[in-house]
Formats: sequence, C-alpha cells, structure tokens
Amino acid sequence: KGQTKKIEGVLAQLEAEAKSLKGKPTIGTISVACALGYLHYRFAAMDWRAKHPKLAKWFNATAKTPAMKATPTPAA
Repeated sequence: KGQTKKIEGVLAQLEAEAKSLKGKPTIGTISVACALGYLHYRFAAMDWRAKHPKLAKWFNATAKTPAMKATPTPAA
C-alpha cells in the first residue's frame, strides 16, 4: 500500500507537469513513457489514465511514435 501511494504521488506530479513532457523525446520522457507502459501492463486495475487525463493524452500520443511502436509493452 505504501508503494501505491508513492506511485500515485508521482502520477499526480507528472499530471501537473504534463505540458513539460511535450517536445523532442529525451531520456527522461522515454523513461516516463516506459514506466507508464509498465503500469498499464502490470497494474491495469490501477487505471491511472482516468485520474490523470493530461498524462494519459501525452502517453497515448507518445505510444504512437515509431520508436515506441517498435518496442511495445505486452498487452495487459
């Protein structure tokens, strides 16, 4: 439960800063995208997208890029 609260805190912070994730990909934004993909894969019931719509919009757009399409997270 403590780890879940930490994840929720990070998601809230990323939601607040979602605008700064836009632009040319960096190692930081790639890491965020990979982490969000992992959350969807391993913790689909968490449904982080519903609580963080700006972050979800960014992730959905990022997931459509050629690099992310070439290395997809397995389906949940």
